[in-house]
Amino acid sequence: MTNGIRRGEIIGLCALVAAIFVLSVATFLQQGEDSFISFRYVQQAAAGHGLVFNVGERVEGYSNLLWVLLLVPFAWLGMPLGPCSQLIATASFATLAVVAYLTARRLLHGMQSAPGWLAWWLAGAVALDPLLHYHDDRGLETVTYSAAISAALLVLGSGGLPWLAGLLAGAAVLLRPEGILFAMALVPAVAALRDPFARRREETRRIAIHLAIYMAIPLGLFAAQMLFRVLYYGEWVPNTVLAKRHSGVDGHWQLISYALTRAGVPLLSILGFALALRSPRFRALGIGGLCLYAAAALFQLRAGGLLNEGFRYLAPIFPLSAIGCWLLITQLVELARGAAARLTRLAAALVLILQPVLLFAAPPPGGRWLLQGNGNAPRSRLLSRLVEAQTWNLPDRLRWYLADPVFINADAGRFMAAQSQPGTLMAADQMGQFGYFVGMDRPVIDLLGLMDREVARHGLRMDYLLGRKPTMVVVEACLDTDYWPATWRGKAHVASLRDTLNDDRFQAEYRPRWMLPPRYTNAQLGYLVYIRRDSADQQPFEQVPVGADEATIRHVWRVF
Repeated sequence: MTNGIRRGEIIGLCALVAAIFVLSVATFLQQGEDSFISFRYVQQAAAGHGLVFNVGERVEGYSNLLWVLLLVPFAWLGMPLGPCSQLIATASFATLAVVAYLTARRLLHGMQSAPGWLAWWLAGAVALDPLLHYHDDRGLETVTYSAAISAALLVLGSGGLPWLAGLLAGAAVLLRPEGILFAMALVPAVAALRDPFARRREETRRIAIHLAIYMAIPLGLFAAQMLFRVLYYGEWVPNTVLAKRHSGVDGHWQLISYALTRAGVPLLSILGFALALRSPRFRALGIGGLCLYAAAALFQLRAGGLLNEGFRYLAPIFPLSAIGCWLLITQLVELARGAAARLTRLAAALVLILQPVLLFAAPPPGGRWLLQGNGNAPRSRLLSRLVEAQTWNLPDRLRWYLADPVFINADAGRFMAAQSQPGTLMAADQMGQFGYFVGMDRPVIDLLGLMDREVARHGLRMDYLLGRKPTMVVVEACLDTDYWPATWRGKAHVASLRDTLNDDRFQAEYRPRWMLPPRYTNAQLGYLVYIRRDSADQQPFEQVPVGADEATIRHVWRVF
């Protein structure tokens, strides 16, 4: 491969970036529930109330400081936060694909046996990663966080600048609390940046300088964030960490499930990183990839054994499947000759083509554990979303991409905003879309504790709830009694909420006022609203359907 980048390559990269943005719109479903927690913090900050969920209550109920800060300018300008967050994530996704191509191109330079398509293979494999596509439109920091860590790895793996890798790792530190773990996991890759022509003393000095430059940025940002957290919130860790510490599932199964639902490709990529250790050209990339896998396993087993949608807490290793497989294919191409070379090219093409469908559509009979942590698996397959598209009506899709959510959580928030006055204190167990659309001027007690320091530390205690005297208590109600045990297994808050609602002290002060079932008849979850018995509202119990109707849901779900 030649060293100078050509006009055809620039055109190809521009086409790749455009394709990622088009796919982002074409395969869009809706923003994630948790993204609206961040959006509420953003709106409060933009309004001058500070980084708070409820005005006057300093609780760190988010875990993505940089993401929140990135969105504040858009809120100041009055721009919709959902599409803005999606565009930032997609831009991060596209940037990672470009960095992947440039890294592959640089590493392949000088390899006589390396065909030009190998660099495009890596860029294409990253661009088609199904989990990156799944999280790309959900309005959260997941893809940007994943892209920052993987881009840092690629910069180091290609012998790039330690300060640039440090900046990318520093961004990851500010995007997620565990980002510091993955930033430090790349330190061995920095140490592997050796100059084969340098003397030992000079080489040792150069490596020490590289390490100091790289580590100074993420460690400095981590220290600054900790100082801010202590001074502003009075805590050493985010409140979300305290609230989730007792809600774990078996981390071993999460890791096994991740490998199996990706058809074993992560295991192939680990083999690719391991084989890369034998080559000075690829050694830094191999060491960094293996260390990131080790850090992900450690985090999942020790602290991240949480049931999370789409393996969100394994985001740092999403792109590693493509990078490790590329290393494996590259080394096979280097070794292969004749028929073996043709077979290797065919295998590379098959892996690339199959990349969008590597997540299983449904669990096997009796094997629901397989998809634990990925309950939305059919939606997380890029191919599934494209097949559902049926037509490429991009103008219609773009209107939906830019629109507010129509699902029940958002509509329940709108309904409760219409039934209350500004300043009305509520308590609720769903704080995402509901908390955002109920209005920034209505404080909400989080019954699960993410945004409530007392509940996070001591659980939901009746004396605390009754002492706060919320006017309304809004809980997600199961309309099918057989649904909770099967789907919410392991969620301790379900039993806690049931005990609260059935407690005689609660019943003495609150009565059911509304049942908010979904208009879409196949949906199983609605909302149950309790109101204080001494409230001015003495109207009888009512059922008021909310959310989109069946025709709209089918229109949205099938994406036109």
